[in-house]
Amino acid sequence: MDWHRLHTSASIALLRTLLICINIIFVISGGILFMLGIVLRSQLAIFLDITPEMSSSSPYILIGLGLIIFFIGLFAFWCTIKGHVTMLYIYAVVVFLIFAAEIFLAVTVLMKQQTYEETFKTSLGNIIRQYPNEPMATHVNRLQIALSCCGIDSYTDWFQTTYGSELRQVPESCCKKSLNHPCTRTDLKKEYLPADINSKVG
Repeated sequence: MDWHRLHTSASIALLRTLLICINIIFVISGGILFMLGIVLRSQLAIFLDITPEMSSSSPYILIGLGLIIFFIGLFAFWCTIKGHVTMLYIYAVVVFLIFAAEIFLAVTVLMKQQTYEETFKTSLGNIIRQYPNEPMATHVNRLQIALSCCGIDSYTDWFQTTYGSELRQVPESCCKKSLNHPCTRTDLKKEYLPADINSKVG
């Protein structure tokens, strides 16, 4: 019995099995990134509109990266099934490097989450101070209606703006839709939306 050949065959079989498992995770992660980019583009575009610091190209980067990872994973999966020894080793290294890059990216985003939240909050503060000037007024109203909220931390944020301090009121987008009478913007507990933007996105 050729123990060396048997050992080599067993190693290749083990490597092939590991690569198949990794490639499955790899393909799934590429699909997740792609779907995240689609959601960010379609559902959360308003956040990108009101936050200049956040690149509007972010959704497209996620979509592109997701597709690249997805197809590389499929190609690596095909190479694994074919069982070409040289290709197995090459793609083992490639898949490992890209997978490590994904983990690094995820950790970086988690570490900077607080920075992103502070940046978003600062941008919101600058925007509501420009209310009711367009196009900021439209963005703020859309955001408050979409999140069913009023203000950054609370409705009182509006009283720190020129608009709120002069008129002693908040935008109509702060009013509850469930009211069966016009919102007078005076009975705060009953007529204003209790939530705030910061808690909804934070």
